[in-house]
Amino acid sequence: MNTRVRLDTTSAGPSHPAGHPDVPARRFVGRRLGLRSALLAAAALVASVLTACLETETRTLDGSLACGAVCGAARPHCLESESICVECLDASHCPAGRPTCAVSTHACVRCDANAACSSDQPVCDPTTGGCGGCTDDSQCASRPTTPACDEVSGRCVACTRDTESTLCGATTCTLATHTCSDVPRGSRFLCQTCRGDTECSAGSVCVERYLNDNAAGAYCLPMRPAAGCGDSQLNPGLLPYWLATDRVTVDGAEVSVCSPRDSVSCEAILRQGTGCSTAGPGRTDLCGDPAYADGICTQAGPGSYQCSYTCASQADCSAGLGCIQMGGDPTKACQ
Repeated sequence: MNTRVRLDTTSAGPSHPAGHPDVPARRFVGRRLGLRSALLAAAALVASVLTACLETETRTLDGSLACGAVCGAARPHCLESESICVECLDASHCPAGRPTCAVSTHACVRCDANAACSSDQPVCDPTTGGCGGCTDDSQCASRPTTPACDEVSGRCVACTRDTESTLCGATTCTLATHTCSDVPRGSRFLCQTCRGDTECSAGSVCVERYLNDNAAGAYCLPMRPAAGCGDSQLNPGLLPYWLATDRVTVDGAEVSVCSPRDSVSCEAILRQGTGCSTAGPGRTDLCGDPAYADGICTQAGPGSYQCSYTCASQADCSAGLGCIQMGGDPTKACQ
């Protein structure tokens, strides 16, 4: 005997005969819930599309302006000429970090042209709307107070060594500050203080001196000539600059220079032979650098005194002078 079994999958509850009164009601409720979910999903989709459209297309069917009422927080302003919502119409709509309203996109950016950037980062990148460093003078030429490009830092500055003669005239460009100084080029002589190589006279450069291993400041010193540094026999005219040393100038050039002994200050060399009658014989600050006490007042004649400085050998003294012991004092001085 064959037996057929019918499975009813329309309900998760207990089975009922087809004519049972609960069957139509259950099916009706399920269909109603499904329809409601579908309608809610469709409404959400329409709302999102409509919101996106309202932020880009801002005119109603009759052509009247509508974007002022529908522009969102991200693009709160209405650009009437194009009927679109934008981030900004002018710079007053932009925050401090992005102070420029780009003309082409009406978005707030750091810049949309070089003029919107500072001298520290003078070049505008139109792709990113950000400011960056310069690479040549043409990118700074329109800036009246900083028309030159310092390629090392990427900044627009008042002058560089290459533009010194054009921008500073007869004076020098101080590279530490990239500003024109009041010092004429080539006007500083040996052992005078300096702030740049071109301040020094021909054949000399500006280098930092060290006295007894302490930084003493920058001075003009002669570059080492082919004949060598100062020597009583071979090159007496360059004494007391007899110590050959490799240095880096304040402008960054690597050079070989001739220097006085590291215990002799430039101030003492420059004051050699000047009067010191008010001090009397012996050490005095009048004749050298007070920080190193290398100045000595020596007797040049009856009642006459002049400045000198301590020495270790004749090479420490200018041509024509000797390193001589002072009377009963064991100290030697150039005289």
